[in-house]
Amino acid sequence: MRMQSFHLSTQGASHIKKNKECQDASESYNDENCAIAIVCDGHGGDDYVRSAVGSAFAASITKNNILSFISDVNKDELKRHHPQLIKTLQASIISAWSSAIHGHYEANPFTEAEISVLSERARRKYLQEQRIESAYGTTLIAVASTKDYWFGIHIGDGKCVAVNPEGKFVQPIPWDEKCFLNATTSICDSDALNSFRYFYSEKLPVAVFVGSDGVDDCFSSEQQLNNLYKTVLYSFATSDFSEAVDDLSDYLPRLSAKGSGDDVSVAAILDMDMIGEISVVKEFDKEKEKARVEEHARIAALKAEEERKRVEAERAEQLRQQQAQKATAIKRCGHCGARLHPGMKFCSECGTRIVPTASGSTVSPVQPDPNATPDHLKIIKIVPFGSDSSVPASENTNAAVDSAPVADSIPEDEVIITEKVETAGEPVIEVAAESVEAVGPPVEEASEPVDTPETALPSELLVIDDIAAEIPVQTGTVEIEAADEMPDEAKTSDGVKEAVDADDV
Repeated sequence: MRMQSFHLSTQGASHIKKNKECQDASESYNDENCAIAIVCDGHGGDDYVRSAVGSAFAASITKNNILSFISDVNKDELKRHHPQLIKTLQASIISAWSSAIHGHYEANPFTEAEISVLSERARRKYLQEQRIESAYGTTLIAVASTKDYWFGIHIGDGKCVAVNPEGKFVQPIPWDEKCFLNATTSICDSDALNSFRYFYSEKLPVAVFVGSDGVDDCFSSEQQLNNLYKTVLYSFATSDFSEAVDDLSDYLPRLSAKGSGDDVSVAAILDMDMIGEISVVKEFDKEKEKARVEEHARIAALKAEEERKRVEAERAEQLRQQQAQKATAIKRCGHCGARLHPGMKFCSECGTRIVPTASGSTVSPVQPDPNATPDHLKIIKIVPFGSDSSVPASENTNAAVDSAPVADSIPEDEVIITEKVETAGEPVIEVAAESVEAVGPPVEEASEPVDTPETALPSELLVIDDIAAEIPVQTGTVEIEAADEMPDEAKTSDGVKEAVDADDV
């Protein structure tokens, strides 16, 4: 076996924001006989004003005491009496640490700045020089491996994760139930020796990692924490050792920023001859390739979705512009060229019915049905006050209209209005009007004279629009023929309309 170790500690993201020093400390050691990895996490509360000093002392003192322990203790004796011997090791570490921090305090009494941040209880206690070790409080995790055995000791929070030859991740050190949320046991506790946990085994690991709670608090599950260490193993198995250490060192600050925000420390012992052979590393290549393919597929899908949205946006913009152009375009009558306004059904100049074209910018005239009476033609009958509405057919000038179909008796290019007006003491005025051009689409004149139809109306017909103003009119009643009396093809969508307003009669 070829064991190597490393250790890393970095200031947490929250400590950087608060301008607070890194309170973690770590150590590592390896030679041809053994390897050691240690992580200490100084307490972050205001009363632990010197926890950074305390964690540094704990890391260095533990490394020295473990080296002495491995050198002095016979492996066979350790195998038989490891509970007692390891407890002795723990006691020696606590004692050496206590002596170190008291020596530091005597040389460096608390400053006014340190006193000012203490709670009232801690201030009274420290000023009376009672339990000053609390100001240096820290946790401690340490593992050591030889060619014959390995063991670990632990007080406080943080985790030890080992990888056995079968490639399984395990946590060999029992968990301390006293550690909950921000509460933790500490080497500064008066009963610290009883709070220490340990393990001992002759089955050597392929790798063992120790990390402060700033690391494991970045993950919501043990599986996620194991995935971190799986990635680290793969990095060391496929890269130069120092390069892999540097990569992990660069990653830890980002881990803190995305996760706990706390200081983070990692130390490890690796069997460099074995880590490349375990299944988790070999399978990592496949998982990495699968993840790479999935990532490429995800990126391609995102690009395709972005392109789809871009095309849809362009189409929507083009449609919007087209609609805006249609809305602002000047529409003109396709017959006379007069400008049209929204909502118009007929041209105000020529009377042509408005039918939008496909482009929506122009309109085209609708040619009338030759057999239909134009919508604007109305036939009325005017009867003066005092007259008998039942006029004999020989005297009623509308008899011809009543007795013959309108569509058959009126040419398509004429508007014929029948009127009979009587004034008091004056004879009936009967006037026949010439045919007039209908208000509607123009009809080309025939090149030859047009014969008068045999069904032409009597000469007593009158065009109201031309001469109504010249005739004295007595107030009378206006009877408008019902729509039912007109041929179906002569009706408009609005039924029969009034051709003459009451003011014109």
